[in-house]
Amino acid sequence: DAVVLQQTRRHRAALDLLNELSVRTPEDGRVWMRIMRAHKQAGRRSMAEAAIKSGIEACPANARLRQALADLCREGGRHDEARLHFRQAMTLDRELVSIYDSWGRMEAALGQHSLAASLFKRGLAIEPRARLHHALGVLLDKVGETEAARVTLRAGLDLSDEQHNPQLLHALGMLEGNAGDVGRARAHFMAAIEHHPTFTLAHLSLGRLE
Repeated sequence: DAVVLQQTRRHRAALDLLNELSVRTPEDGRVWMRIMRAHKQAGRRSMAEAAIKSGIEACPANARLRQALADLCREGGRHDEARLHFRQAMTLDRELVSIYDSWGRMEAALGQHSLAASLFKRGLAIEPRARLHHALGVLLDKVGETEAARVTLRAGLDLSDEQHNPQLLHALGMLEGNAGDVGRARAHFMAAIEHHPTFTLAHLSLGRLE
């Protein structure tokens, strides 16, 4: 099994098996994704991209493969290419929430805040996820929409099993600190630390606050 071989660090054997599987079952997008990841982990980015392109050729309707190509372009700073592939992935599967997340984060990093917020909101409309609530909340706080950011982050904490999410608690702490409410900021940082003692960012932010 290729996964077992990778876990035991027999990377060459794992890649050989994955390449064999790609010939036997070219329609299985998971195989192409694993080949890409194996090349990425080894620092072979051009081969990772070549693998994903081969996967897209074999599975043209697979939105996850198209998003993976968009992500490779994003990581390489080829943002226009990334946008093209994100759009194509979205055309293939408009319900694939990870597209909105990844594309939105790219636009947020590039300062395209309105587009990023729109993508995050579209993703949340499909499926509320803590990761998207965090991304949108942080972005809204950054552009000065404090109350909207607060509502968004709290909504993330209201999701099932997310009431102690350290990223959301930390983001709320940062928001309240920026708004001048030291008491609330401290409470959020301490809540993150209480439930996740190894969450370093909360320790650092609490130390700066004090």
